[in-house]
Amino acid sequence: MSAKNKQKLNIIFDTNILHTESESYLVTEEVNKLIKKYTNDSDLVIEWFIPETVLNERIYQMRKVGDKLLNPINRLEFLLGHKLAITLDTIYKGIEDVTQKQLKELNMTVGKLDSEKVEWNRLVSDATFRIPPFEVGEKEKGFRDSIILEIVAQIVGDSPKTPSVCRVIFICRDKIFIEACENRFKDNKNVKIFNSIDSLIGYIKTIKSKISEKIINKVSSKASLYFFDDDKEKGLIYDKKILERIFDEYSTKIKSYPTSDCIVKTGTRWITNPNFNKKVNNRFHWISRIEIDRKAFYEPLQRYDQLSLNYPMTSEQTPGLYTGSNTVQLGKYDSLGSFGSGKYFSRFNNDLLNQSPISEGKVVFDVYWSVSISPERYIFSKPYVDKLEYVTSNWDTTVKLYN
Repeated sequence: MSAKNKQKLNIIFDTNILHTESESYLVTEEVNKLIKKYTNDSDLVIEWFIPETVLNERIYQMRKVGDKLLNPINRLEFLLGHKLAITLDTIYKGIEDVTQKQLKELNMTVGKLDSEKVEWNRLVSDATFRIPPFEVGEKEKGFRDSIILEIVAQIVGDSPKTPSVCRVIFICRDKIFIEACENRFKDNKNVKIFNSIDSLIGYIKTIKSKISEKIINKVSSKASLYFFDDDKEKGLIYDKKILERIFDEYSTKIKSYPTSDCIVKTGTRWITNPNFNKKVNNRFHWISRIEIDRKAFYEPLQRYDQLSLNYPMTSEQTPGLYTGSNTVQLGKYDSLGSFGSGKYFSRFNNDLLNQSPISEGKVVFDVYWSVSISPERYIFSKPYVDKLEYVTSNWDTTVKLYN
């Protein structure tokens, strides 16, 4: 298919989608894989945008991580007895070089702000009256987001308006920012806003499948309840014992420690709405993402294997969790990316309940599953879990490890 006849996608990333606790990587591994997979797609022409404010925010975040490298270098200089001529300027120059290299490798376009096109009086009024993306509070918060929003608006303004020709997609996790975007672009039929990379991938696959969005949206709402109905406490996640399988097959990934002298407690399991993967005849294939909250606690006297799969279970427990009165929730993300209500699902030990966590993070899995759907009445039958896949895990390295 010639580029002229391909659907165009202008995809824009917010900082919270790209952020990674590294001084060496501009984007997350998930975003890196996404861009490399779809850059030369046979059906789509995709341009990847990083607003200049987002780029500068990421450089600032990388510098903050880089700052921590200087003290070990000073200690090494003391040990060796001579200077290594490495300063903060050296580290910052390295970050700038690696950033420019990765921008080129990923073929990312830096979206710059045309300040003459900004309605500054409106922006000042929004800041004064705390209109999103400005947040309610004693102190003004939201200026950087407001500049990112102006850059997104200018990209939208420069893009073709017909959805079948071009769609502008903004990826952001911040609920207030998403609210501002939805209000700003409510009349733009070619603009889509997603709160995660997996939902973006589902949308890309929907476009490539040539199935109408209307049909996908209709079956997606049913697929969500089919996989996990939190009100009725039923669904594929229960029938196929998916959480039990995850804790059994990936116990090492789940109980990985940020340091050798701490223990990990798992918390809420967040389940996103399923994203469309592909359609084969009348069989629809989906990907449901499960994110498991984790907290690490410093245990100076004794280290437990808190995820032992041999620990005695009760009917209320999930393999991989140990007993106690503290409850964990199983919940869903809502459409704006914030946490929805969940059902109590299992229990774990509360011996460390009075301690503050030294680090917090998540471990993420994708569940690939499929179901036959009748074309007339959209009746679901013959469900099958194709595979479980570990996606990524992280710890917040900004949390102080020792008090």
